Amino acid sequence: MTTIKTNLEKYQFLKQILPIHKYNHNKFDMAIWCPFCNNPNQHKLKMILNIDKGVYHCWVCNSKGTSIPWVIKKIASQYYDKSLEYFPNKNQNQNDNEWKDILNGLSDNPQVDVITEYVVLPTGFELCALNLNSKDPDIRDVSNYLLKRGCSEHKMWMLRFGVSKDSNYHRMLIIPSFNSNGDLNFYTCRKIDASTFDGFKYKNCEVSKKNIIFNELLINWQLPLTLVEGPLDLLKTNDNATCLLGSSLPKDGALFKKIVENKTPIVLALDHDAHKKAIKIAQDLMYYDIEVKMMDTSIAKDVGDMDINTFKEYYNLACKIEQEDLLLNKIQVI
Repeated sequence: MTTIKTNLEKYQFLKQILPIHKYNHNKFDMAIWCPFCNNPNQHKLKMILNIDKGVYHCWVCNSKGTSIPWVIKKIASQYYDKSLEYFPNKNQNQNDNEWKDILNGLSDNPQVDVITEYVVLPTGFELCALNLNSKDPDIRDVSNYLLKRGCSEHKMWMLRFGVSKDSNYHRMLIIPSFNSNGDLNFYTCRKIDASTFDGFKYKNCEVSKKNIIFNELLINWQLPLTLVEGPLDLLKTNDNATCLLGSSLPKDGALFKKIVENKTPIVLALDHDAHKKAIKIAQDLMYYDIEVKMMDTSIAKDVGDMDINTFKEYYNLACKIEQEDLLLNKIQVI
């Protein structure tokens, strides 16, 4: 016997498998890219799914029907059978008057209160912590790569480092990020064989980094927050830390806004060669009365090259930045 799913359960299912979408919680309208139009720009969200009524309608090509699983089959066929549990197929032989009733209330430009970017981990993702003794040498090498970089077992589990047998991610360390609700919002991959990389060491999923707070799930905004540049720098930091996915902190980005909103004290631990950028970040945060400390990282080329004890020692020595320090820095630059 099929269990009737709630609209929330239907939406939770769909948001995992559909591309970028917009969702109106009040009308249960989900705007998605139309697989029938097949517009190369997948940000054109012209098809509306109503998850309450179980219908779809594209306002460009006029494709319409009462089988959302049929849409799923066109976009991600591997989820078709599962989708039938959420949206049992209905008879699509509707006359024009019946369609007017079914589509009543659907909008070609729904007012949305949630905008989600779709992220899925590489096929066959497995945790490194469970593969230290894998029989597959490539999988085992990725897990051991973390140990060679000084990763503790605690951090291996906490940061959910992973690996995949997918050929597109061969001998790559996969580093996922989860938002405050525990949903995957980003991942990056690092090749472990530096001598063989073909022009790049990292591969990122295709979402805007500006809207990402890396592993927000692990952050306590009421405690001092350590900021480092990259995910692998997090191997050596204290637990309440996140990375910038670069060396800047845009003022219109999600991380900056969250820090200001919570008045979270910050400890900057950027690489020594990014000192000027660290000063700029400190200046921007202090404008909003955020307490900022600066950690001396000149002892190592990269924060990730420090051992855990050295990081802890220099972290405890981090000095609070005052306005006078910013002024002195400007004078020295001149």
